[in-house]
Parts: sequence; C-alpha cells; structure tokens
Amino acid sequence: MIRLRLNKNKANEHDIHECAVSQIKFHNKVDYSRFYNRLRNPFVKAKELKLVARLKVFLKKNYEILEVGCGEGSNLYYLNNCHPDANFTGVDFSKEKISFMGRILSQMKGVVADATMLPFAAQTYDFTLMRDLLHHVNWARADVLREAVRVTKIGGHVVIIESQPDSILNKLFMLFFPEERGMKDSTIEKLRKLCSGYSYRIETCEKLYLVRACSFFLGWPKGIGRFLLYPVYGVVALVEDIIGKIRPSCRTNVIIIIDVQ
Repeated sequence: MIRLRLNKNKANEHDIHECAVSQIKFHNKVDYSRFYNRLRNPFVKAKELKLVARLKVFLKKNYEILEVGCGEGSNLYYLNNCHPDANFTGVDFSKEKISFMGRILSQMKGVVADATMLPFAAQTYDFTLMRDLLHHVNWARADVLREAVRVTKIGGHVVIIESQPDSILNKLFMLFFPEERGMKDSTIEKLRKLCSGYSYRIETCEKLYLVRACSFFLGWPKGIGRFLLYPVYGVVALVEDIIGKIRPSCRTNVIIIIDVQ
C-alpha cells in the first residue's frame, strides 16, 4: 500500500481520492488473524512454501531484498526462512503494520514510506517483490512499478504477483469487497501494457484459490478448533487439486518477472 498522493491534472481526481481513502482506511490497521493464519495454517503454509520455492531461484547469499507493500511481513518471513543469509527490508504506508513487523520479525528492516517515492537510492536492492499490491494502488500503478525498478540493481529482478479478475472467486471478492475491485485492471493484457517498457515474462502463479478463500473466512483458530477444521481444509484442498488437473489452463493469479537492465 501507499499513502495518498494524487495527480491533480487528472479529470477523475475525486474518484481517485475516494478510492485512495478507502484503501488507506482498509489497510491501515494490523491484520493479526491474516498474519498468523499465513504462518500457522498448514494448508496455507504449504502454498506459501511452494511460492517461495519458485522465488528461491532469484535469491542468493547476502542479497538485499525489498518488499513494497509488505503489510505485517508474512512474505518476508517465508523468504527469510528460505534464505536467512539475505538482508530484508519491508516498506508499507501503515505505521502500525511496520511497528508490528519490527516486534515480530526483529531481524527485518521496516520502513514507513510511499511506494511512489521510495526513500532509497537507485540500484540498492537485488530483488524487489510486490505481491497483491498493484490492484490496491490502481491510480498509481506505473509510478509504483517505476520506483520498484529504479531501486533494483541492474541484473536484479522485480517480481509482481497479481490476482486475475476472470477467476470466479476473485469476481466474488470484487463484488463483496470494494478494496479488491482494482483487480479489474489486472488482466493479462493490461499487465503486459504496464510492463511493456521492461524485459519481462508472465507465468501462472497459482491455479486456484479455494484453500486461500476458505482460510479467508475460517482462518486457523487456536486450541481444539483447528482440529475440527482439518477435514474441511482437507476436502477443499482435494477439490482444488482435482479441478486443477481437470482444468490445467485455469489461473487465479500470475507472477510477472522483470529482468532489470
């Protein structure tokens, strides 16, 4: 997420303002349940580890790694487990989230900043991650991407993960959660246009979101409650696996790898 920064030359300034204020309000507070669900839910954890395994190819010892829109730091937590010798920095507009990350992940460096004006020199980082960020900053996608590329070293990589609007589950999320409606502009065509000035490739990241959607509503409770949810998650994971095999072309989100030159 980023702070509110408007381009006053735009005719739809009022709409941009309303969208930005909504995003800031929605993402300002620490989402404790989401953070601990990602770390403790074994079904979600399996997905996170699978994702990190894909990203591991870009990481090396002593790398400088940045996440823009880091939130509470769950992505950095998994990346750190994958490559503990790297140095990690997380940027978010929310002071509360950065403060939380500093307490929980004390080995990480947290910075409160605007993603359109990152407070780092050019070519500071070897690897920059933006996960599910762009559709929350629809009014400034190009600026955010430009800054991410600027602070990444030549020969390094900027990795973007974005949800796809044609997925049935994502359509439902957009319907019930206004803050997710920026996904409508995350089609493959629009993402290609956004990245057209860079050397990039787009790949499927995850085929389906059934397990993640289930965890969004059910979470991962403490105590005996989690044992009651094991069979529920197990069935959902099985259904997700079966659908993925029947429909190999389906994709809920994509990963965009930009080679910084």
